[in-house]
Amino acid sequence: AFESKLDQLFETDMELSGMHQSDITRLIGQYAHGNEPSHHMAYLYNYIGKPWKTQKRVSEILNTLYHNDPNGLSGNEDCGQMSAWYVLSAMGFYSVTPGHPFYAIGTPVFDEVNIQLENGNIFTIKANGLSKDNYYVQSATLNGNPLEEAFLQHDDINRGGTLEFDMGPEPNEQWGTSYSMDIAEESSITPVPYFAGESRTFSESLNLEIKSLDPDAKIYYSFGDQPVSEEANLYQGPITLKETVTINAIAVNDGQKSFPVKSEFSKVDGSRSLKLFSEYAPRYAAGGPNALIDYLKGGHSFQTGTWQGFQGQDLVAVLDLGEVKTYKEVSMGFIQDVKSWIWFPKKVVYEISDDGENFKLLAEIENDFSDREEGSFLKQFSSPVNKPLRYLRVTAQNFGPCPEWHLGAGGKSWIFADEIEIE
Repeated sequence: AFESKLDQLFETDMELSGMHQSDITRLIGQYAHGNEPSHHMAYLYNYIGKPWKTQKRVSEILNTLYHNDPNGLSGNEDCGQMSAWYVLSAMGFYSVTPGHPFYAIGTPVFDEVNIQLENGNIFTIKANGLSKDNYYVQSATLNGNPLEEAFLQHDDINRGGTLEFDMGPEPNEQWGTSYSMDIAEESSITPVPYFAGESRTFSESLNLEIKSLDPDAKIYYSFGDQPVSEEANLYQGPITLKETVTINAIAVNDGQKSFPVKSEFSKVDGSRSLKLFSEYAPRYAAGGPNALIDYLKGGHSFQTGTWQGFQGQDLVAVLDLGEVKTYKEVSMGFIQDVKSWIWFPKKVVYEISDDGENFKLLAEIENDFSDREEGSFLKQFSSPVNKPLRYLRVTAQNFGPCPEWHLGAGGKSWIFADEIEIE
């Protein structure tokens, strides 16, 4: 079934659906080499004993999705990953799981490559009989000894030596079918614990769990500025929080301590409620329907889970403050990151009401920040109030389609917001 799904990925004639991504181009089936998290997929055939299929797909990618011209990449470089895939694959192997001490073998581009290692050793890769049509590995030797697996240990490279391939025009389905690259299960570190609760804010109480990926680890915790060690509280079950507090925690297994972690959990005013008239994207939910009044501010990255994202639409919401009061100021925070299709709203309109039906204009704030500035920027759209109200309606106007100069020209832009604040 796994092999069939991989085949289907590369062979399907179905077109992509959903949001258009201008930097994902030159597909093979639905394999999008411009989407870097896909870069390991062609090598997965090695893990099911079908390395000749890896060789076919890697050769196809190397020869059809890279070109010697200014637009020669299948998308943008993304910190060098597009080039890194080519450099490794052209030598004949690739790190499917970075951090694992071995590589999956593909098919080389060069007759010979010499890697000059920092330790002074040289590792050489040779490909005998290599040509445009001869990209299938017939056999391989490592330092003169037969290499029967389609994998290469990092230590073998580091020691220096020679990896030699014999290449041919047809697949050798008998070579490289076994797999014995084991990863030691022993670990010299204890994973940090993590907090599991419905939210970092609560109105009455919150049941909080502290967990660890290590089932044998003991967890210790403390509150506030108290140091956390094995002398602190031993975690034995959920903790009920009723006031704002900072919790510190460590995990310990066989004397090995994790790094300490801490998080603040805040008690907030539960009399407020929010009604959204816009639909946020599920992957940018930021905690759900009440994210814009959860007292959690977002940072300079929209991907941290505290920003709520709305694509191709205005953001409209009504805040019910529970009772009529006079407030001094209202403000709402937004983030702009134009390379990610995120712009500040064109304008933010605040309207107030006593009954939730009849609204009067309070303020209309135009955006005055550049819509072409690259980077991540935060902006508060603020206005004085000094009037009694119970209901506040906020309308943040979407920037509109991505402009002509943008990589995603014509695509639907995003609004990302973090918090409606009123004092």
